Amino acid sequence: MSPITHPGPPQRGRPSNDGDDLSVHPQRALRGITAAERRLVCMFLKRYVVWCAKTRRVDRLRNAVDLLVELAAARGPAPGGT
Repeated sequence: MSPITHPGPPQRGRPSNDGDDLSVHPQRALRGITAAERRLVCMFLKRYVVWCAKTRRVDRLRNAVDLLVELAAARGPAPGGT
């Protein structure tokens, strides 16, 4: 039986800067994110805003609310409709 050898650390290439694999603000693109993605992100952000408020993380709270407002306004009324 041959001994087991460790392959070593994974080879990491440099990230490409061509812009095809990275979108910093997909909600701002023409065909941005889907309605399902927007709904999930808004649901997470609503919970995150509540958590930030409870733990008094005001700087994070403001950023999360800004993103939530931007996403909610991106494609009509807010998901969940309240």
